[in-house]
Amino acid sequence: MEAFQIFENHEIEKEFKQAFNELDLMEIIQLLSDLKYLPLKAFDDGVISTVEKQRAIQRFRADYKKAMNASEMSNLNEIVLASEVIEQEEPDPNQLTQREVYVLKEITGLDQELIIHQISSDETSLLSRVLIYRYRLYDLVDKKVFPNQKLTSSIIDKFQEAAKDLGFKEDWLTFGNLLADQHKLSTFCISSPILTNKVFGDCIFIMIKSQQGKDVIDELGNTIKTKENFLESVDSAGAKSIINDIMYHDNLNEVTNFVNEYLEKPANIFMRRVLQVKLWMMGLYHGKLDNYFGPVSIGALHDFLMTIVEETENGKIELGRILHDLQNSQCVININYLLTKYFIPIEDDVIPHEQGSVSQIFDFVLEDKDSIERENFNEVKQNAIKLTSSLQTALRNESKTILDKGARNIRLYKAKKG
Repeated sequence: MEAFQIFENHEIEKEFKQAFNELDLMEIIQLLSDLKYLPLKAFDDGVISTVEKQRAIQRFRADYKKAMNASEMSNLNEIVLASEVIEQEEPDPNQLTQREVYVLKEITGLDQELIIHQISSDETSLLSRVLIYRYRLYDLVDKKVFPNQKLTSSIIDKFQEAAKDLGFKEDWLTFGNLLADQHKLSTFCISSPILTNKVFGDCIFIMIKSQQGKDVIDELGNTIKTKENFLESVDSAGAKSIINDIMYHDNLNEVTNFVNEYLEKPANIFMRRVLQVKLWMMGLYHGKLDNYFGPVSIGALHDFLMTIVEETENGKIELGRILHDLQNSQCVININYLLTKYFIPIEDDVIPHEQGSVSQIFDFVLEDKDSIERENFNEVKQNAIKLTSSLQTALRNESKTILDKGARNIRLYKAKKG
């Protein structure tokens, strides 16, 4: 059944289809701007000429063809093969095909989609663009390094240095692949000696600059009753000692200055970005993937933590183990606890093969439908009507947000789990 058929009102259906088309357009601009086939600002303002778009698509197709012919350098051919389930379209100079969109989603995804085996230096290619995009995403290279630049020895040295600074012992290309493998990334974060021997392996510091973000943290902070729960959840003795000194220090100004120093440490910046990406992977964060942990990031964190509070027997205690408000527009988050107890189990979770599609899941649910008693059937029917109404309202709100030109910053997660 086509998704739009949920709307009986044709005007609402038309509005939703319009929003859907707008979402497709935004997605294509995002994909092309991520790899710098389009200017990065194109996604922010949506201003792009027909000629500019044609050139971007032409450049992508040329790089794509070249990468396909170098099958030993990546698993791109496997990704392309998987795309063949999508109906073939004639290439259009003004528009990417659905197969091309699928491939772009996969190669810019961050959950094991594209694996790069080798890469040619001193040139610009599809693979070099992806690699630079990954390092930029985690703020590990100079902001002046863009995906459309040649992968020079100087940039490679920066990659290697960034990996080494975080305690990664292998080469820069292996680390580039690790950045796009969420499970390996999580394991690295909780095992790197550079991170675990200091406070950042356990905890990260967040500065909340907006009033909206402060209100969210205040709300979370008021839910937490004691400092002891947070300290108990900190693993390493070194980190525990630092956090203890911060929490029980009498002078708020000294604490603020002390935390400010930690905020700008490269390891803290990296781990903060890891948290932002994890929230994005879960479909909770829809802003820019950047180093600014602003109100959108705080809102995504709040939504995730509230889920834990609601679904855990001792939710408030659990929240207290994860986050502590330092009462000075700063808070500390136990990233190690979040990774080991929540993110890694989610990343390890595999959907059983027999439940691989929505229709199959419905088959499991309804296979005993004949045994439902008549009075229960009426109740199920009424609940279905309520659910449909609720879904219609939610979808309309989403479509209105998308059609609002001031809401272009909605970022779309592009890979499989999205």
